[in-house]
Amino acid sequence: RGDHSMTVIRHEVAHQFDRVVQADTRMSALFDGLKASAAVTDDWLRLNCRAGGPDEFFKGAPQEIIASQVGNQYLLSSSTQLHVAVDRLVGGSSAVALGWVLFHLEMFASEDGTRSRMYESAAGLDLSVAADGTAAVLCVILRRDGVGR
Repeated sequence: RGDHSMTVIRHEVAHQFDRVVQADTRMSALFDGLKASAAVTDDWLRLNCRAGGPDEFFKGAPQEIIASQVGNQYLLSSSTQLHVAVDRLVGGSSAVALGWVLFHLEMFASEDGTRSRMYESAAGLDLSVAADGTAAVLCVILRRDGVGR
């Protein structure tokens, strides 16, 4: 759990990723497909957005999807987001949630697509760092199928 100031900063910085996604036809198509597939609360990797829940919130404010799911969550604890998505897939409540995690990995992938970055709260990794909102960057290897997914 990061501090509130860093959460706001990560959220606002993540709004800039919208421009990156929209400038890339492949990323834009992935984003649009996930957005169209999301239909219930468990499809989103964010809770407590408003009284109507994340499905209603994100459909009414799509510019908040990346800022919230990446800025508030992924950049603080990617592994938590991954665990939530896998639990939802295994539990049968959502396959879309895992699609969002894969989209986030794609956003931070190396140019050749073989690696990506995950982020963990330094306090969550027990790096003897105060819970000041800082995060450690973890490099992960990506395996792709024959068409690059």
